Amino acid sequence: MKKLLPALFTVLLLNSCAYHFSNTSLPAEARYLAVEEITNLTSEAELSGLVRNALQERIANEPGLSLAQGSKNHDASLFVRLKGINNSSVARARLRDERDRDKDADAYQTVLYRITLTANYQLYSSADPEQPCLTGDLSATADLPKMHDREVALRSALRQAAIDLAGKIVSAITETR
Repeated sequence: MKKLLPALFTVLLLNSCAYHFSNTSLPAEARYLAVEEITNLTSEAELSGLVRNALQERIANEPGLSLAQGSKNHDASLFVRLKGINNSSVARARLRDERDRDKDADAYQTVLYRITLTANYQLYSSADPEQPCLTGDLSATADLPKMHDREVALRSALRQAAIDLAGKIVSAITETR
């Protein structure tokens, strides 16, 4: 039993540290990151601009990272593909009593919607621009209430989803460094 306890402790210690030993080819000294192409496959045309702005702001404010100025002065290049956007109802409110409706389905109305933005990102090191050193699929969400003018709430939700996506991408990049 005395021999088993140190071995168990060693295994637990190595497993807890394994997360920090990443197998990525992104150099640890990579500081300058360029946001390259944002491919938008969604029906929302302005989403690529919102994601680009959110990524640039997040990278500029992230400790240890800087936004590359110019096409040649960077350690890594980021490419993002916006794959889809889904709209679903999240909350419903009761609007009518039993005597004021014909069917049970008429009693409730959706009052809160959630959009889910799915994306893929690829990070290329300037040392090996042919092979991505980091890739991933992410989703970001934002909620929008039912309003008379749905476009106003949708624009705000798209901006929030872009900020959420940018935060997740930058977090994924900085965790592997």
